[in-house]
Parts: sequence; structure tokens; C-alpha cells
Amino acid sequence: LKVTTSLPTAVATVTGQILSLCGGPYSYTMTASALANSYVITAPTNAVVTSASNSSNNSNVLTTSDLTFSVTYPAGFTVTTTTAAGDKSLVITSVNTVGNSATNKTLALTTALGAVGTNTNSYVNPNTGLAGVTLFGKCAIQTIAVPAVPFATSYVWTLPNGATGTSDTRTIDVNFAAVATTSTTKVTVKVKAFNGCVYSAEKSIILSFDGITLCPDVRMASNLVSLDASQIYPNPTSDNFNINLTSSINSEVLVTIYSMNGSVVKTNKIELNQGLNTINEDITSLGSGIYFVRLVNESNNETIVRKLIKR
Repeated sequence: LKVTTSLPTAVATVTGQILSLCGGPYSYTMTASALANSYVITAPTNAVVTSASNSSNNSNVLTTSDLTFSVTYPAGFTVTTTTAAGDKSLVITSVNTVGNSATNKTLALTTALGAVGTNTNSYVNPNTGLAGVTLFGKCAIQTIAVPAVPFATSYVWTLPNGATGTSDTRTIDVNFAAVATTSTTKVTVKVKAFNGCVYSAEKSIILSFDGITLCPDVRMASNLVSLDASQIYPNPTSDNFNINLTSSINSEVLVTIYSMNGSVVKTNKIELNQGLNTINEDITSLGSGIYFVRLVNESNNETIVRKLIKR
């Protein structure tokens, strides 16, 4: 009988987060290597690697036969490039009684967040009736949204002088009513993502004034006299939503639902009694997405706009 010895093969695949890291612990699972009976996992200096069979390990190096392990990265660990090098990578070596695998499985680690993507803007130009991604108006609250940044936990918005709005999500409702404007005014809305450790590069969204300074048929919610509306509930919803309206007079309210691109998807006229009224709308037929519900008091054109999420 001829007896031969062989080194184990390298680990082929490892699943788990290696981008936009922020502390941890993070869980990883690797595929078994042929002929391997254990693995040496080496994380960056001052990280801690543990597994089910080695829960008390307090080092950045772990030898284990477990195929699933966890890594807690050190405070202040920062790397902004995706090139695997030195102390900025996760290295796995397959081991058996003959020796170590000829090559290692090396995973490049980063703490950087991806860039904020191109914004979408729900504003509808009163001149054209079309939704625009480069315009702002002063006659209605305007919603600006950016695509989700992978692994981001919050967002920081910076608005131009005079604009108001607050959000820590990727969507913000902005009131431009107090922004000083001329026919050539441009404003910049800025946003950056945050994962609890680092910020992404800041995205600048430049909007031009649409030229409409007076919107007689639409007034902001802060100026309402005869209508007082609660928030939409439940929100998000999959079938129906309610909104409570308190009216100081008997009147009619026109309920119009718009899609993100400004298209009217549903309208309904409802009689209001003086006092508290509850409006219920069925949106079962609408597709999933973000919508805007506009309520116009037919007696005096007072307007309220609320955002609705359909699941």
C-alpha cells in the first residue's frame, strides 16, 4: 500500500458582513475545506474572535473546528479602502495534521459607507403638472428622498436658509415657504448617511426655484384656520387608512391621493360636519409605495398634505 499525505484546501466561501463595519459582533459562516480538521481565523489587532466551542476566547486569533464564528472589531477600527492588506483583513487558514493550506482565504474589510445615490423629488410643478427632480416650490411641503445606503442606520440632512424640516431617515419633508427667492434662485439640500461609526460622503441636491411665488389654492398646514388634521393611521398600511379632521364649520373636503411621480391615483369628496370627523379610505387596489394624500377644504381652499406608505 502506498501512503500519501496531503495539505487541506483553502476555504472557498465565507458569508457575513465585511463592508461598512461598525464594532459588532458580526457573524460569519464558512464552507468546509477538503481534508481540513480545523481553521485558524485571524482578525485585525485588538478584535475578538469567538465561536460556539470557543466562547471565552478574548484574542483576535482563534483555532476552531466550528464553521460559524463571530468577530467584534475594536473601537476606532477604520479602513476606507477595499484592498485587503495587513491588519485590515480577515484571514482564514485551513489546517490538518500534515500542515496548513497552501493559500489562505482573505476577506478585505472596510468601515466606509457607500455614497448616497441620486435623489427623487415628489414636488409637482404648478406650471406643468409634472414631477421634477430639480425644482422646488413655495406652495406645498415637498418630499425629497434618496436611495437607501447599505448598512446605514440614519441620515443627516442640511437645509438651505429659510427651509424647515426634520428627519433622520432617507426621506425628508421640506417647507421652502420662507426661502428668499428670485427668478434665478437655486438652493442646495445636503444629506449624508451614518452607520453609528462613520459618515458617508455628503450628497448635494441642487434645486432651482420654479418661479411660482403665489399659490392661491394651496396654503400650508401651519396657516390653517378651519381644518385641523391628525396624522394618517395606520401608516404604513396595506388596505385602509384613517385620518381625523376637526372642522370649525360644515363643509366638504376633497381627498386626492398622488403617486410619487405626481399622478392622481384616487379622488373622493366627503361631507364634513362641524367638530371631529374620521375619514376612512380603501387603498387595497393601489400598489406598494409612497403616496401623498391631499385634503382640500372646498369652502375656503385650505389644504393639508400627508405622506402615506402602502405595503
